[in-house]
Amino acid sequence: MKKILLSAAMLAFAATGGFAQNTTTTAPQTTVNRQATSQRLEARKVRQAKLSAEEMAKLKVQRLDKIVKLSDVQKQHAEAIYLKEAKAHKERMAQRQETQEQINSILEKDQIQKLDNAKKERLADMRSRSSKRSVPVKAE
Repeated sequence: MKKILLSAAMLAFAATGGFAQNTTTTAPQTTVNRQATSQRLEARKVRQAKLSAEEMAKLKVQRLDKIVKLSDVQKQHAEAIYLKEAKAHKERMAQRQETQEQINSILEKDQIQKLDNAKKERLADMRSRSSKRSVPVKAE
């Protein structure tokens, strides 16, 4: 009797162990979905580059309000927080652009092309790795 119970318990553990190895929780993104996601990210990046820090902050407050229904006081506080973040973001982006321009000024044309190709390859590699995780990577 002990052998039968022990065998049944071992079989139950083996069966549940097989299910534990199944990590697929969502369907993998198709190439079309990844391209659409990439296009949306690029479009958002272009729109955000054109927005002022104040507009970016208001947009984020609107998105947050849509999700959690903020009070007027909460909206004011959230806008102040997002405004501070947006200004810092704009400064970082300006600094990054300035740095890239300085680097490009000391490089020759073929070196700039190699650098651009390396960046594109790195981005493509990041995207391919992220598609395996089903979490999109922010495009640069």
